[in-house]
Amino acid sequence: LNPALIWTSITPFGQDGPYRGYQGPDLVTMALGGFMSVTGDPDRAPLRPSFPVSHVLASLQAAVGALIAFHHRQQTEQGQLVDVSAQESVTTALLNALPMWDINRVIIKRTGRYRSGLSSGARQRQVWACRDGAVAFMVLGGLGGAQSNRALVKWMAEEGMGDDFLSAVNWDQFDMATASQEFHDRAEHSISRFFMAHTKQELHQGAVARGIWLQPVNSPRDIAESTHLAARDFWTKVPHPEVGEAITYPGPFGKATATPLEAGRRAPLIGEDNDEVYGELLGLSPREIAELREKGVI
Repeated sequence: LNPALIWTSITPFGQDGPYRGYQGPDLVTMALGGFMSVTGDPDRAPLRPSFPVSHVLASLQAAVGALIAFHHRQQTEQGQLVDVSAQESVTTALLNALPMWDINRVIIKRTGRYRSGLSSGARQRQVWACRDGAVAFMVLGGLGGAQSNRALVKWMAEEGMGDDFLSAVNWDQFDMATASQEFHDRAEHSISRFFMAHTKQELHQGAVARGIWLQPVNSPRDIAESTHLAARDFWTKVPHPEVGEAITYPGPFGKATATPLEAGRRAPLIGEDNDEVYGELLGLSPREIAELREKGVI
């Protein structure tokens, strides 16, 4: 009826194939997409992130697919179906897990706080314990990594926790792809001891001052009390009349100078917007809306 129509479909497994009729909540699509296999500690069961990631990934791909279809329609006046599978969206987010076998015959497995998939087959620490929590840091290569690594080694020495092994490394020539497991283990021993002597805030402030690529692992409380987010007016109060108070919500996803984004209202209760949607937007009369209610349609 409308050949220019763009229809974007988001389903657990797509519009065809043997799984097309299967139900697929996030737990299912994250598992069948392969993401859970590489998430968690190596000596424990696979894990799923607490947030429904597969729905977010599928929505992002659907948005991009719809924009591509829209561009195509501008050129040809032809619409199309954009068929998005949440399982496939998860699989594409595995990044190097699939090509690592094709290229290096390495099967990436769960490594917890470590990074795997390096060409040497070594595992590399990414999350480190400190005095009051954890920080994220990696011994990286390249010009930026060399500067960061060198600054950390110097900081350790200034506080009497220097390491002759790390001080002797030529960071300008350091190559993550060839660094052995022995190297990472020796580096981890000294760096871990230094981090455990400091709090997250101390490490963060020292890293910023020295140009070290280190970040605190924020807790929900840390995020809620972030002075940076407060300075950007990220948080907003949204009234909830049914509970008699305003609740703090995250603000808009970004800032636009010409078309400022505003935080919306709370999610509507069931049927709360029927008059606005069916009456004001779709033009149904009060009598027609009442008939739909009586028939259980709305």
